[in-house]
Amino acid sequence: KTNVEAVPVTSVVDLEDDDWLPSPPKVTSKKAQKKKTDEEDSTLKNLRLKKRELASFAESAKKLLKSVEDSVEMDNLNLLHTSKDDISEKTSKPYERAKILISVQDKEGTKQIRMFMDDNFERIIKTYAEKMKCDLKQIVLSFDGDKISSSETPASLGMEDDDMIEIHVKSS
Repeated sequence: KTNVEAVPVTSVVDLEDDDWLPSPPKVTSKKAQKKKTDEEDSTLKNLRLKKRELASFAESAKKLLKSVEDSVEMDNLNLLHTSKDDISEKTSKPYERAKILISVQDKEGTKQIRMFMDDNFERIIKTYAEKMKCDLKQIVLSFDGDKISSSETPASLGMEDDDMIEIHVKSS
């Protein structure tokens, strides 16, 4: 007699068994499939339409930007040409400052002074203070009865030729 041992039986999993796979998709009727396909088609059509609209909008924006850039470039070229013309005109004709003839009256009499319209009256005050050997703060100018600041100009007061300013020396 031979000794035979009993071999325990184990269960074997068959890998080719389809039970562990997920269930296949449900097959729907042709009518339901057609409706779903139509919905997807209309969505795709809408998306394609929007894509075309956006592409058209982007193209028109590019054209607009290009036209604006061209316009600015032309303006810059025109400005460059006109500024060159202006420079040549300015160099050929030096800027002349407007002058005015003002009568200055003090206690000794009236004198006429020619000055630029954009010069301030500080120059007259300094000159008069040196002549009278007094402090600048003692000199007071007036035009049509109103006190004139040293920083004002004949142009700022609207003065014309032969207008008169009075000079007063305050006592210290």
